[in-house]
Amino acid sequence: MNINVTAEHIRRGVANDPDNCMIALAAREATGVAFRVGPSCMYVQNHVEIPAIALPPDVVESRQHFDEGFDVRPFSFEISDDVVVSAQAVTDVQCFEQMERELVL
Repeated sequence: MNINVTAEHIRRGVANDPDNCMIALAAREATGVAFRVGPSCMYVQNHVEIPAIALPPDVVESRQHFDEGFDVRPFSFEISDDVVVSAQAVTDVQCFEQMERELVL
């Protein structure tokens, strides 16, 4: 699946916020799944059983520049359809239940 990080994602993205950075916003829009983005990979929020997705080196570099406050241009990258299908199988109810458990802790 192709993830397109647009100028709008860059504008709305929050630097150093793994849940709301430009990549997380673009991935959420493309898949309907909430991703958390780390320094070199992204994974489905609250579901560690779904494997992390390694980010291509150029995406890692763009994320780093964005977090450091530099201008970045729109870009695209591919992620495995298998991971997307697994992630989409996780229902919103399961996500909310997990979040509620984490808030109680």
